[in-house]
Amino acid sequence: MGLNLGLWKVLERQKQSLRTYRQEGIANVMLKKRGEGEMRVAAANLPPLENNIANSPATFDIHFLSGDKFWHLTVFCAYSMHLACPGIRVRPVVYDDGALTEYGINNIKRIFPHAQIVTQAEIMSEIDDYLPESRFPTLRRLRYEYFFIRKLTDIHARRAGWKLYLDSDMLFFRSPDELIDWWRAPTKFIHMQDARRCYGYSDSLMEKLAAGKQLPDMLNAGLYAVEREAIDWDKIEDNSKRLLEAEGLQFFFDQAVTALLMADHNGDVVAAEDYLIFPSREEVERPTAVMHHYTAESKVWYFRYGWRHIARRAVKNTGSVV
Repeated sequence: MGLNLGLWKVLERQKQSLRTYRQEGIANVMLKKRGEGEMRVAAANLPPLENNIANSPATFDIHFLSGDKFWHLTVFCAYSMHLACPGIRVRPVVYDDGALTEYGINNIKRIFPHAQIVTQAEIMSEIDDYLPESRFPTLRRLRYEYFFIRKLTDIHARRAGWKLYLDSDMLFFRSPDELIDWWRAPTKFIHMQDARRCYGYSDSLMEKLAAGKQLPDMLNAGLYAVEREAIDWDKIEDNSKRLLEAEGLQFFFDQAVTALLMADHNGDVVAAEDYLIFPSREEVERPTAVMHHYTAESKVWYFRYGWRHIARRAVKNTGSVV
C-alpha cells in the first residue's frame, strides 16, 4: 500500500499548514481563526427552530459527518438550508466522526430538536454487518487511517435508501430547487462540480478503472446523493485497492473513488453556477449563488463574512439575539 497511512496523515497536516500560511498569509490566517471563534459562539446561541418547523408537512433529511471541530459548521449549514427552504422541515442527520462531544450534541439538539445523532456504536454495528473486515479489508483499514472515506462508508453503508450528503463547510442563500426536486423524486445519483479536476490519480489509471464508462470531469465529493442498494461495494473495495497499489494514497482519494462510483451510475451534476465552490471574496460578501462550498483559501471569507449572513437572517427570522 506504499507509505504508512499514519505517517501520511502527519505529513499531510504539515504540508496543509504550510500551504495555508503561504497562500493566505499570516494576517488572513489570524483573522480566519478569530472569525471561526466568533462563529462557534454564535452557533451556540442560534435560536431553536422547532417552533418554526413543527407544522411543516415534509421532512428533508440531510446527512453530515461531524465532530468537535465541525459541529458549529454543521449547525450553520443546516440552519441556512432551513432558512432557504420555507415550508420544508430540514432535518440534520449527524454521524459522529469519532470526536463529537456532548457539548456539540447538546447544541445540535437544542437548535434542531428533531435532529438525529448517529453514534459511533451505531455506525460500527452497521458497518460490521454490512462491510465486514474479512470481505472489505482495504475500506476498513482506510476508515481508520483516512478520515474522508467515512463520508462514504459511515453514511452510505448505514441503512437502506437514498441519502444526500453535505460537507459542513457550506451555506445556502437561496432555495435549492434542484435539490428539492431530487428529494421529492430521487431517481438518479447526483453530485456537485469542482473548480478543477482533483482526483489525485493519473487520468490513465482513472480511465482504466472506469472501464469505458464516462467519468465525471470535475466531481467534488462535498455534495452527493446515492442509493445504498445500487452501490457495488465489492467494486469500491477493488477500485480502492487498485488505486493504492498503483499510485499510493493521495489526498483526494475519496473524490477519485466517488467519481468512479458516479461513472457506474451516470450521475448528474447540479448547476455549477448555483452550487458554487471556492467563492470569491466579493461573492461571499454579497452572495448571489444558491449555495457556497468554502474550500481552500475561500475559508478565509467564510469565517470572516459568510456565516454572518446566516446569523443576521436568524435574528431577523426569530427576533432573537445571536
